[in-house]
Amino acid sequence: MSDRRRKKKNKQVTKTAEPQSENKIEEEPKIEKNEIKTEKKEEEDEELEIKPEEIQLIPNSLKMDILLSTASMQHQNGLRAGDYLRYAHFCRKKIQKLRKMNHLRQGKRKFHKVEITPQLIKDNKIFLILILECERNWAYGMYHKQELTFIGEDIKRLRYEITRKFKRATQNAQKIFDICQKIGDTQTQLEGEAYYYFINSNYLIFTSKFKEALDILKKACNIYEKIKQLKDTIESIEYEEKIKSMKTSMRLCIYNLSSTKDTILDEAEFEKTVNVDDIQLTEKIEEIKKGTNKINLEDFSIKYHGVNIPIKNEKLRSDFEKLNELNSKIDKEKDVQKKIILFQDYYNRIDEMNKLVKKIKGEEGNQTSENFSKIYENILNYIENLRLKKYIDKNLSYISEYSKEYNTIENISKLFEKEIKLKIKPQEMMKLYDNLKEYQSQLINLEKDNPEQSYIIELNYREKIYTLSKIFYVGLAYVLNHKNLEAYTIMFYTIEKIKESNEFYEQHHLENVSQLKELKTQIENTEKLAIFVINTAFVKMQLDKENNKDKKEIKDKKENKEEKEAKEKKNDKEKKEIKEKKIKYNPYLSDLMFNENIVLTKEQYEDLKDFITLSYEDYLEGFKNHNFNGYTHLMQIPMNTQLLEPKPIVVDLTFEKLEYPDLTEKTKEKSKSLMGRAFGYFFGGGK
Repeated sequence: MSDRRRKKKNKQVTKTAEPQSENKIEEEPKIEKNEIKTEKKEEEDEELEIKPEEIQLIPNSLKMDILLSTASMQHQNGLRAGDYLRYAHFCRKKIQKLRKMNHLRQGKRKFHKVEITPQLIKDNKIFLILILECERNWAYGMYHKQELTFIGEDIKRLRYEITRKFKRATQNAQKIFDICQKIGDTQTQLEGEAYYYFINSNYLIFTSKFKEALDILKKACNIYEKIKQLKDTIESIEYEEKIKSMKTSMRLCIYNLSSTKDTILDEAEFEKTVNVDDIQLTEKIEEIKKGTNKINLEDFSIKYHGVNIPIKNEKLRSDFEKLNELNSKIDKEKDVQKKIILFQDYYNRIDEMNKLVKKIKGEEGNQTSENFSKIYENILNYIENLRLKKYIDKNLSYISEYSKEYNTIENISKLFEKEIKLKIKPQEMMKLYDNLKEYQSQLINLEKDNPEQSYIIELNYREKIYTLSKIFYVGLAYVLNHKNLEAYTIMFYTIEKIKESNEFYEQHHLENVSQLKELKTQIENTEKLAIFVINTAFVKMQLDKENNKDKKEIKDKKENKEEKEAKEKKNDKEKKEIKEKKIKYNPYLSDLMFNENIVLTKEQYEDLKDFITLSYEDYLEGFKNHNFNGYTHLMQIPMNTQLLEPKPIVVDLTFEKLEYPDLTEKTKEKSKSLMGRAFGYFFGGGK
């Protein structure tokens, strides 16, 4: 139902209700309407009728980081992607909200201008209205400038709109600067001055006043450079980015002012032109440092790779404090089982912190700059550093508890015995040192960008010690398995590794590091134990050799007797088998040989004596008599051979000269008659 129909129905209802009601009832609603109108007018007048002259100015009451507040708004509302129109709309909506909250509306129906004066500024939110008005005009000007460059033509209307917006922005910046000079502290005064110079430079550059713009930008750069020194690492990033953006516009000014535009300034020459010493500015900065208006840096911060990173998130800060408490408890605790529980609490806390930092990085990563993401990566690396260190401490606590069985010569001498009961085997100690090596290598990779080289050298020395001690326990494992030769060679290898570690220790002058003294004494003890293992293993090897010799002699005697008996038995069996397997050959050499009287010589016969039962004399007699001891079934040597008669070979040499008869007439298919076809079609008799 439309609004017009509703109004008509309401009028009809009032007309029908008028004759039934009395005069008193008719007068009352008129008075109420008038009263409501007067009340609304009084509320609007209260909002508009503000007397700032009665309020007294309070110096140093305004404290605000103008650059940081504007930068955070810009990053969160489109300027990371270069969307100036979105940022301008945000500024417009934010101004409306702040004016409504602080009762500074400029009229609902009619416009009544309400200027923000120093007397009205009770809070930073009121002062933020001025900054947002300036930012809005600046953003609209930059948006139109983008349009102009995108079109590629000089449009007068757009150029006029850009100059108008930049001019309004400079007027707003001038107001901000004046208010900062009146009621702001020294830092806000400097911030307001630099902000005014930056906004004004955009107007001057667009109107081709490059000399004035260059002078203003130099002053702004110097102010931001000085304030950057007072800020922490996270806040100083915004100042660095602002200085870089202003230096690009300064290069543009220098390029346009130079007589020959082909000349390019070096970086050193550019820095000379930019850096200008201002005595008043240095005095103000010293006042900020020494006086009551000194910038309060964050109380809690972490140091990673020589850089202090302040922790501003309350949850993360409390987690770091709890970590420190857990660390102190772990150091004080002596019971291993209780220590393990504390270590687990420590790891759980680190996991929560890791998730929290990743969440913050994900929320602010798209809105902040690359330098901010680097800071979050450094915080994550710092947390990972703490995790790896605690993993190493946990394994070292296990090793210090369980290595008591292997610390003395008496305990190691027991390993050479056949039966020994141990709480922990050398193989398990090897696993612990494997874990240590893995965590230590991860820590070295994490700390490769650390500027403190002494710390990296210390980590490398620790890694060498962990590898050395692992090799030592490998040798003990061979001792436990009574493999003396392997233990002997591995312990020699451990001594070589100890020499290398000692050379590294002396080369890098690590004797000054107090934390490594315990490790040094541990290495000396392992060297003594390794020498003891080498000596005992050598003695055991010699004894084993002597025992093996005696055992071999006894075995050899027994084996010789058994072998002789076995050989004799084998020889007898072989002789019997040879006699049984001998073939009785008929040694006549065929009828041809008999006819030609060819007889085998004694040397030829001896070659066949193993396979013939006859003697040579019997062979000669048999050759004469043509009968060899009556063996008629014997085979002849060599056998009688019968030659086959050759058959004729037929070769066809005619090739293509031979003419074959033509058989096409015979191969022709006879055609069927009409009756045959019909018969085949109906009865399937033909094709």
